[in-house]
Amino acid sequence: MLDLGTGSGAIAISIALARPDALVVASDYSGAALGVAQKNAHDLCGKVEFLAGSWYDVLNGHAPFHLIVSNPPYIAHDDQHLQQGDVRFEPSEALTDGATGLCDLQVIISGAAANLLPKGQLWVEHGWDQAAQVRQMLRQAGYSAVSSKQDLAGIERVSGGTH
Repeated sequence: MLDLGTGSGAIAISIALARPDALVVASDYSGAALGVAQKNAHDLCGKVEFLAGSWYDVLNGHAPFHLIVSNPPYIAHDDQHLQQGDVRFEPSEALTDGATGLCDLQVIISGAAANLLPKGQLWVEHGWDQAAQVRQMLRQAGYSAVSSKQDLAGIERVSGGTH
């Protein structure tokens, strides 16, 4: 499985610990984030291969995957929430694509098919108000069984499908 934009590595490490039989690959553009993720994997004994670079550009010889997941920057650049709460202390490039919040999601969705095995799945986290748009992007890219999953507050926050 592949975790794009792994950040602290929480998703990739959790999957590696739950499925020690899986080959888990995680990438991030930020060297600082990868350092944190590698330390976390080491401390938790999670077997994850980390790659530095942007989205699918780092995969030389690693594809195809059964599963691709991502929690990319999805907040619109002018969203007032970027100036509130704990996110004020996060690197802006981890939160926003500098535009609508859908740009990185579109790159991930459009590039996933070339990196998935037949019947492979893609799941992406998105903003509280983006589920319908992300499902539409998945359908337009040829995904089937497209659906969204709710968070603990009942808000659709993760969408995906099978390619």
